[in-house]
Amino acid sequence: MKIEYLEEGNRFEWDEYVSRSPFSTVYHTVSWNDVLTLTFDNYIPLSFMVRDGSGEVRGVFPLIGVRSWFFGFRLISLPFSYKAGPLWDSRETLHALLHHAVNLCEKTRARYLEIRLSASMPDLEILGLKKKLQYMTSMLDLSKDTQTVWKKLRKGRRSDIRKAEREGVYVREGRSLNDLRILYQIFQLNKRKIGIPIFHFRMFELIWSRMYPDLARFFLAGWEDKYYALILILIYNRIAILAQNLQVDCVESRRMKPLSLACWHMIEWAARSGLRTVDFGISSIRGPNLRFFKETWGAKSTLVPYYFMPDVPIIDMDPAGPQYKVARSIWRLIPSSLTSLIGPVIIGQFE
Repeated sequence: MKIEYLEEGNRFEWDEYVSRSPFSTVYHTVSWNDVLTLTFDNYIPLSFMVRDGSGEVRGVFPLIGVRSWFFGFRLISLPFSYKAGPLWDSRETLHALLHHAVNLCEKTRARYLEIRLSASMPDLEILGLKKKLQYMTSMLDLSKDTQTVWKKLRKGRRSDIRKAEREGVYVREGRSLNDLRILYQIFQLNKRKIGIPIFHFRMFELIWSRMYPDLARFFLAGWEDKYYALILILIYNRIAILAQNLQVDCVESRRMKPLSLACWHMIEWAARSGLRTVDFGISSIRGPNLRFFKETWGAKSTLVPYYFMPDVPIIDMDPAGPQYKVARSIWRLIPSSLTSLIGPVIIGQFE
């Protein structure tokens, strides 16, 4: 088995291998790797593959080294991605990938190696990695027609959608850089309100230039000449991952329910496009409100494992934890002119 790092000359082979795996997600693609490493200056690309004796790719491992002022150097598969980790042809290949990742952790003196998966992997525990269950994912099955999906929605959710339609809210797909700027304005207003640092606009530009329209789509919900809500999805393997679903916190949004209509519009679009699942993303087991929102759409929630080497970090990185509530309160007190400058730097340090 030969280890080879992801580089310009083997990008096509990487994506070709990923496309053949039934367990691959959009987070395994070269395009997503580019979005992360080109957005954050403190991210070091370390993704690698395994070739057999004949030169054929037999497995891949997306991996990024994260330099942080607060937490030191860490190896993560992958930041801002909860379904990454290795893909492999055989158990021999899996062990070759894992052994190299563990050796890389020791060689770089990383504080720990973190692997984010969609399902438990006993081989990781055999090799000494520690499992932590602190998040759940919520998945909506689209295998039936949209009328069947509609009936799965909670009564209150259906009422919100009908109310938005009666109020005259409309939803359209974003198709230009100007639409992307509208999306970012909504994103900024929402994150400011809840006290969370924002991504740099560069991240959305990279999603637009490297992933739209095959791997990413976005939708805007508006009323008259103003927009109030957004939906951003990442698409791969007939699964739409809900990357962002936000609305401006104002009287109009609370009355007209634009986010509910935008979500339903996205679900209808996904079903028409032949996708089989809408993945509402992860939520902390300590934050039931977010999970409840997802389940009102008929989504089913299951635990997702994170694995660590040499051990689970002592510092609690759960956004639903008490220390994050304090940090959010402080962040809301900082002038927006300052948070817009330092926010994109801060958020890359914490993931």
